[in-house]
Amino acid sequence: MRSIRAARPADRAAVHEAIDHLRSARHLLARSGALRAAAAVRQALRSTESAARRVGHRIRRSQG
Repeated sequence: MRSIRAARPADRAAVHEAIDHLRSARHLLARSGALRAAAAVRQALRSTESAARRVGHRIRRSQG
């Protein structure tokens, strides 16, 4: 198997914190009527959720 850069649980926590902040930003922007900005944050949120999946995969692979 191809080697990967090891990830730590702190990396997972940082990504989840970023997701929480993006969700808050999305909510506030939509509530204030900034629909285009909210759409951009939704796209960033999807990307960050994908990063969270990748970090989880890297943690599992580096432990076993």
